[in-house]
Amino acid sequence: MERKGWTGLRSGLARSVCFTGALTFVWLQAAAAWAQDDAAGPAPESETAASEATAPEEADAFNAEVLVPVGLGLALGGSAVLLATGGDDGGERAPRWARSATSLPYDASRTAEFRPGGLYRDEMMALSGTRRDDLVGYNPYELVNAPEAYGYGATGKGQTIAILDDGFQLDHPEIAPKIESVYQRNTMPVEEHGTHVAGLAAGARNGRGSFGMAFDARLHLGSNEDFVGDLGFSPAHWANATDVARQAGAGVQSNSWGFEGQGMERVRTQDVNRVVADPDAIDDLAPDVRRDINAFLRNVEVDREELRGDPAAAFTVFVQSLVLADDAETFEGVADWLPEDWSAYVSALDAFQKQGVVVFALSNNAALSFADSSAALPEVFPELKEAWITVANVDFTYDDPDDRSGSALRAERWSAPCAGTAAYCISHDGTEVLSSVPIDDYAAFIGTSMATPQVSGAVAILAQAFPDHTPAQLVARLLASAENFGGWKDLKRVDGQLVGRIGKRDIILAEAPGEIGKSEFAEGVTHAHSSVYGHGFMNLAAAMQPIGGPPLVYVGGDLQTAKRFDIAASRVRLGPAFGDGLARSLANLDIMTFDRLGGGFNLPVESMVQVNTQVTEARDLLSAFARKPERHSIALGGGAALEVAFRPQPQASLTPISRSVPALEAEALITLPLSDSVAVSGWSNRSPMRSFGLQAEERVQEEMVLGREAFTNPYLGFVSRGHGGAVELGSGSLGALRLGMFEGLHRDTWNWRQEERNEDRVWGGAAEVSLPFGKAGAFGSLALTGGLLNESGTILGAKTSGAFETKGDTPTWFTGLSGALALDRLGFKNVSLVGSAYWGWTQARTSSTSLFSDVSTIASESYSIGLQGQELFDARDRFALTLNQPLRVRSGSARMDLPVGRTTDLGLRHRSMNLNLTPSGREVSLEASYGFALNEAIDLSGAVMLRRQPGHQRDAGREGIGLAKLRINF
Repeated sequence: MERKGWTGLRSGLARSVCFTGALTFVWLQAAAAWAQDDAAGPAPESETAASEATAPEEADAFNAEVLVPVGLGLALGGSAVLLATGGDDGGERAPRWARSATSLPYDASRTAEFRPGGLYRDEMMALSGTRRDDLVGYNPYELVNAPEAYGYGATGKGQTIAILDDGFQLDHPEIAPKIESVYQRNTMPVEEHGTHVAGLAAGARNGRGSFGMAFDARLHLGSNEDFVGDLGFSPAHWANATDVARQAGAGVQSNSWGFEGQGMERVRTQDVNRVVADPDAIDDLAPDVRRDINAFLRNVEVDREELRGDPAAAFTVFVQSLVLADDAETFEGVADWLPEDWSAYVSALDAFQKQGVVVFALSNNAALSFADSSAALPEVFPELKEAWITVANVDFTYDDPDDRSGSALRAERWSAPCAGTAAYCISHDGTEVLSSVPIDDYAAFIGTSMATPQVSGAVAILAQAFPDHTPAQLVARLLASAENFGGWKDLKRVDGQLVGRIGKRDIILAEAPGEIGKSEFAEGVTHAHSSVYGHGFMNLAAAMQPIGGPPLVYVGGDLQTAKRFDIAASRVRLGPAFGDGLARSLANLDIMTFDRLGGGFNLPVESMVQVNTQVTEARDLLSAFARKPERHSIALGGGAALEVAFRPQPQASLTPISRSVPALEAEALITLPLSDSVAVSGWSNRSPMRSFGLQAEERVQEEMVLGREAFTNPYLGFVSRGHGGAVELGSGSLGALRLGMFEGLHRDTWNWRQEERNEDRVWGGAAEVSLPFGKAGAFGSLALTGGLLNESGTILGAKTSGAFETKGDTPTWFTGLSGALALDRLGFKNVSLVGSAYWGWTQARTSSTSLFSDVSTIASESYSIGLQGQELFDARDRFALTLNQPLRVRSGSARMDLPVGRTTDLGLRHRSMNLNLTPSGREVSLEASYGFALNEAIDLSGAVMLRRQPGHQRDAGREGIGLAKLRINF
């Protein structure tokens, strides 16, 4: 090692330039790369899922990457690196989590069946193909992105939809194979309306006519009129029918019926209820409403005081008066409705909502300015707001029928507005929609009656995709994912028309959204609703994705008390010593993450684990070879000395100068002898591994070694930019005892490609006994080392964060042997046999807020042996031959409690697993280096390395690396 005074140091820095080049051949048998997409969101409606695993088409595919970075520091320098890879098999990229939605896997081919040109497109497009003679209607299933839901296999399978309507053709080809049960089957009338509604909810996909929104769901059918007893069309019968539907296991009840009467244009159900229940409430109403209600109450001769606090009685009086005034013959028996009948019906609906969602059609009277009384029951009986959806009918047609692919869509309301039910209302297209009718036929009908069963089918689809959702959560998911033009803020006036955008199409609204409100479904999940359109228009593709941002990892017993972690922040970045150990144990396992609404989303756990790949290691080797440190010693007097070195950053030679990483970093060591047998030293910005073992005794030609850990203590090598001190006791002839303490930053071994500066701290101490062979160690030496490394935030270089984060400091106790033996007596002049072996035992600590519930003691080891010498062929040459196994975990396990599901009461289900931390392979590298000084100004050196199972991965291909360096001093 060349040593210079201060003057020499300055001149040396000014007059050296180094050129390096490398050619790397990698035989890839299998490779893994970690992929992350934190910003991914729902796919656009036209997107099809791309393959997440790509393999080369030819076995001998050859890829080349040329890097020409320049690093300028205190020395002029440059490097050009050619990295070339070729493979036997090619490798797979680890699966990304971003495309995963719900617990169901996505299959683009299933979506393609329902896209233009798909197998079932003709059947599906029949829904709009017979709409009006000019064919201007837009397919309502396309409108809500139903094909995307079908791509996940979410078709309503395993769900039962209850239809309460006037009657059904039970043997219709669309309906017969879907029937689960029928209430009062023997007296069921055959009616067009109910048959049409049932086909839209869950009609069979049989290649004819049409099919239902949830075409794999089952049907429970019941008439809304009693033909067995004497209840007729009454709330008492509806209560019985609802109870039977609940007992049949229905998860959604679809109601495409209702009642309204004269005077409802001015008198709202909830206003009348307020006044009859509390006479003083009339003072809070508008003057014209007060006048109409007082007139109404006089006409029906109701004593308001008698109805105070009895909403069922008040509602009975109100409905009876309106219906009888409208059409007493049609609604025969209305006069016999009793308050207890309404109480029974409300109780039945409330009980049904414990297991299912109630969907009710709004009136088809577009002249109304409010929601009709049947759909607005929750306004009178607030307990029904738990899982209730009202449905408005908005017709979507092509603005330019001659350009159906690019035309804007015109949206026009054909029903009552959402009005007072806006907080739980949604709009959908039920205008001229094709479905089943008697006998074995098909027809297109108009109305909220057609929109409502489609919404009910959408609820069944979501119930299949999110089986642990409560009915209230299903409602929240459907409403919170609805398209509403950015909370109704993105609507603009264009040529006098109100225009928004959904997906790739402009939407022209015939009517402004009206009064805007906001619903909060969960912490951080709000959605704006309008008095006209409610929450907007269904989007099943968005409903299948996380609501309120990326899903969260929950650690704990239930969703309410568990600690939540961002998915992007929950990572395990394995250090090189672990290889593929943990990732291999987690292969093909899923973790259930949850969005803000409690929806479960399966993610591959291995996608959250970053393995230190062989490519990263290869580049690290190339970088390290580019420029070696320049060491210079300055005598300070009294035997004291200051050694200064300028060392390249591990990534500096591959980093463009425009980045903030400095090319060179200074380190300093000061040594002060106190007596002939005692000396103290201190260092700054330096790794303690240079003060112990072969490095401390300068037994290794550092520039002739490629592997960073070869002949070094790998545990001390985790310290970067460290500070510390040591005391050395003894003499050169009898041996020496070195005692040292250190602290510093953790060496960044896992994240340099992301340009993050690692701020994790490490500290510890080491003791070493060194025994010389011969006078002053002329024939070699042997050193025994022991000590403690304490990592804060890492485990042998592995970084855990978020839901995987371990607790506190991680201690590693280590010991090792290192030595050198001069082979002069064997006839090999200036040649030494050098070797080292180190062993460590690490104890990681877990916490109650980590998915890791326990980690065993982790045993690790590293070995190096080789020959180093000079004057092999010439007095000016040098050489080295090295066999090295980098630090590798020898044994260890971890227990992980993975959340794999949830219960309807918000509890978490876990799968407890013991994971093997030992990597599948054992990397062994063979290095050969040779250098030759042509003259005082020019030095040429080269090296080759063969790596077997790089990164301790058994299936990783063998790797060969060749490097050359030309140094010119002038």
